[in-house]
Amino acid sequence: RLTKAVLNSNARLGKFASGFDIILEDTTFQMYSPNRPKQIEFVAQHLKEGGIFVFLEKFRAVDDSDYLRREYQKDFGFKARYFQQEQIEAKKTAVLTTMFNNEVTLEEMSRAVGTHFKHCVMTWNSGNFC
Repeated sequence: RLTKAVLNSNARLGKFASGFDIILEDTTFQMYSPNRPKQIEFVAQHLKEGGIFVFLEKFRAVDDSDYLRREYQKDFGFKARYFQQEQIEAKKTAVLTTMFNNEVTLEEMSRAVGTHFKHCVMTWNSGNFC
């Protein structure tokens, strides 16, 4: 919904019509679709020349057992310290199924980013998140 026309026509948002220096996508794409090339294309139109696009994504593993092992580590090694088991299960039901269905592999993400940018670097890796 945030098109250049919307930015140009809205007094409050007009200062952003020339674009952003930094855009952070934080586990948003995976809530809508696995089509990373189109998602990146749409958002990148708002990035200034020389700007930085940061992606924080949860990725599918090539091997399902690796993915499940990392999920187990997250759920029982971290989340269990702060949340009741019922809360963890409720989040799985409410959110994680949608996320999983729209996740891509790290290789797929790399190809999608490479379609729009010359340089890409992984700066962080934690379980299924990078």
